[in-house]
Amino acid sequence: MRSSEGTSSATPSFRAFLSYCHADKLAAQRLHRRLENYRLPRHLRQPSEGGMRDGRIGKVFRDREDLPAATDLSAVVRQALAASQALIVLCSPDAKLSRWVAREIELFRELHPDRPILAALLRGEPEEALPASLRASGEPLAADLRKNGDGARLGFLKVVAGLVGVPLDALVQRDSQRQVRRVMAVTGLVAAVALAMGVMTIIAFKARGEAQRQQAEAEGLIEYMLTDLREDLDGAAGVAVMSRVNKRALSYYEDQQSLESLSPESLERRARVIGRLGEDAMSRKDFGLARRNLEERARTTLGLLDEDPTDPGRQFDHALSLNRLAVLSQAEGNGEQAEIDLRKSWTLLSKVQAWKSRNTEWQRTTTLVAGNLCAIDVLNKAVDEETLTKCRIAIELGQALAKRDDVASRTPYDLAFNLMWHSVALEQAGRRDEAQGVRRETLQLTDRLAAQNPDNRKITAQRMEIYGYLASFEAPPTRRAMLTTAMDIARQLTRLDPDHADWRSSLENYRTKLEE
Repeated sequence: MRSSEGTSSATPSFRAFLSYCHADKLAAQRLHRRLENYRLPRHLRQPSEGGMRDGRIGKVFRDREDLPAATDLSAVVRQALAASQALIVLCSPDAKLSRWVAREIELFRELHPDRPILAALLRGEPEEALPASLRASGEPLAADLRKNGDGARLGFLKVVAGLVGVPLDALVQRDSQRQVRRVMAVTGLVAAVALAMGVMTIIAFKARGEAQRQQAEAEGLIEYMLTDLREDLDGAAGVAVMSRVNKRALSYYEDQQSLESLSPESLERRARVIGRLGEDAMSRKDFGLARRNLEERARTTLGLLDEDPTDPGRQFDHALSLNRLAVLSQAEGNGEQAEIDLRKSWTLLSKVQAWKSRNTEWQRTTTLVAGNLCAIDVLNKAVDEETLTKCRIAIELGQALAKRDDVASRTPYDLAFNLMWHSVALEQAGRRDEAQGVRRETLQLTDRLAAQNPDNRKITAQRMEIYGYLASFEAPPTRRAMLTTAMDIARQLTRLDPDHADWRSSLENYRTKLEE
């Protein structure tokens, strides 16, 4: 077997060579199995290529499974690399330090300078996980397999798309259709789980040790169905199935009136599951059910915190519970209670200095709480140095998160509003030059987001609100121009949705201000 520059005309026998370090062996095994078992949609298959006649991608070489017993390991690896159409590198901090991974990348480049290298981020940030040879050559990140990145499902499809050269959208659509076809099977699984939970509750009275083991299994299955499985279900059928799971899970946890008999692991799982139920209810505007669930979550996290008040993880979990209750109170129109819960949440976040954490969830929660408190102090005209500190934390964390978030209506959207409140806080503190600079930055960001996402009404409406609100801090000519922009956007949005009362009200408000 020779390199691509050699004279051999043999067709490569591997679709890809999977390079990874020993610490990532289990992840490599899972990816290897999924790749070799995956079948392309019929309309995307290319019968002329070997290994794809039945829709399968073809063989993927993984050294610890495919290498025969050999005395010359480097020769065998070289043959496998020469026989591979692509190289997939599982990137992690351990892989970055692995000399074998680095050597496999170098060999593949020597043998096939024109063939693709697909970097798949498994753990850590790109700068701490990508091998030096990939970073030096500017190899793009093909997929982010982390939960806070593309996730396992979308990340896998990105690897497949890069491997066989097909559109990602086509693979995503096909995968969603396959998930929907499984909904009926999932419905049967839900019924079986409900029955199993009932049986395990009876067994708990007979054998405490066995009951605790089975309880952990049942709760783990519930959490899986409310988290990972939910992400795999699309369409109305999936929503109907998960609604039934929600009701059964809530009944199970509400029956646990005493928290003393539960292990810390069960309590933590209880908090995560009930919090997810509360978020679902809030998204459906079922505020009564949402409050039951979120207050139950807070009761659980408070119980854990009381057992170990100095544990940073438990302090953060309860801060997260309080933040979600604050969001719910705001949605219910109870701003006073929302402020109380936010300030309690900030106290806990301050104890653990959550803004210094590298954990994405800690950073996002800190940004939300700090940004909301900044806005509250501005609206109450109670800005002080502590307020400005919160504003700065919200901005600095938001800027870091926005760089890693490809969803414009999420972290970048929050950042635009936090910049706006920061500018007003500086204005109220008498620091007008700084305030003017932050206003310019706010307008530039919201202009950029709107230009990049012209069909996103949420971002378009944000641009209208920011221009209309910040206009009052400018001199008359600039104020008139900004109000005109805000009115034009309001007119555009109202044409798109004449029944949207807030947009109609904004249009009249800006027209009145211009006349004044």
